[in-house]
Amino acid sequence: MHNINKYFLVLVCCSLVFSACKQEDKGQDNTKLEKSKIEDNNDPNSTKEISNVSWSFDSKDEDKNYYGEYTVITFDFSDGTSQEFDLNVPCSVDSMEMLDIDNDGIDDYVFQCYFPNTATEYNLIYAYSFNDGELNQIFPFAQLCEEAGDSLLDCEQKEIEVPSDCEKDNIVNAIQVSAIDKDFIIDTPTAYKSYTATAYCLDGQWYIKDACYKTYDKSLEEVDAELDVPDGAEIEYEDWVDAEHTVYRVALQRTEEDSDEYLHLMDYFLFQEEDGCVITIKVDYPSKDDDLDSDRYVGDVCDFDAEFVDVTFDGHKDLVISLGNFGAQGAAGHCVYVYEDGDYVYKKSFEDIPNYAIDEVNQCITGSSRGNAVTYYDYVYEYIDGDFVNTDTQETVYDE
Repeated sequence: MHNINKYFLVLVCCSLVFSACKQEDKGQDNTKLEKSKIEDNNDPNSTKEISNVSWSFDSKDEDKNYYGEYTVITFDFSDGTSQEFDLNVPCSVDSMEMLDIDNDGIDDYVFQCYFPNTATEYNLIYAYSFNDGELNQIFPFAQLCEEAGDSLLDCEQKEIEVPSDCEKDNIVNAIQVSAIDKDFIIDTPTAYKSYTATAYCLDGQWYIKDACYKTYDKSLEEVDAELDVPDGAEIEYEDWVDAEHTVYRVALQRTEEDSDEYLHLMDYFLFQEEDGCVITIKVDYPSKDDDLDSDRYVGDVCDFDAEFVDVTFDGHKDLVISLGNFGAQGAAGHCVYVYEDGDYVYKKSFEDIPNYAIDEVNQCITGSSRGNAVTYYDYVYEYIDGDFVNTDTQETVYDE
């Protein structure tokens, strides 16, 4: 799969690096190579302000190599004190900007950093909030580091759409991450795991969506045995999704019943690929108290049935999950994870298709719904530019 020499180089380099997610607040003075004079205008009632921000290695420091001392970010306060954050990696700080990365209406200190090694290059993001005189790291956060295997996170800041309650904008700042975690025996790669996900924060709570793992050189049974069962959950059942035994499902349920929630909590789906890779995705479902537009919102009489079928007509099967019935006419709703470039990617637009069916002849997805006792609708959806698009709607009215 990969030659041994490449893994040996990575092994040597990795011994110098990780983990970027474990931060340490030392509270000591640090030599400042670059200063940025910044006044904190977020909290006018605070008597403590940030007067200077500096870091120990930036992209303009040509004499510094990437194998020396770890980079330190220092915040100086107006009361004469300072606070340091050791990044645990000798990365260069390319820029700092004020950006509301946690979507709370207050700008945060967001650092774009860079680190290369023999395996790949990392664009790292570190973010800190300063509210009411308190400075805290908000990215990376603990749950993300645990899911990613405590590895370096290659980051890209982006905007994403989240469910809206009509009281606030549903476009929020987010960070797309990827990580590589490797375990080695001398000269022999025993495991290779990558992780991708998108993280965003709302109302002080970080969320992780579209989490996907790839694991090489381990069997599906070994990967299954390593799956994390969170507190308050237990395995509901395990079974193959398809007759060909390509997709394996591990369903989790709540340990305590809640009248306002489905007992079914979440799923792991494990895809056995031809190249020996096991792709794992985690699928969760919103609370009944969440907005109806929430990703994978569950309707009535839901059995969470899953099937492995090609809905994009690219020759590779996709994962379709039942979400129950919706509306007065009880139209069946489904969500989908589409195969794209070695990952299974969630597509919200599929949930707009009522009573979906596959039209193999015309290479499209059809839908149908009932408006009332005499009015029926038929829909045609095509997969265009990464989304399911309604390309035709036919209304039929029957005489009473």
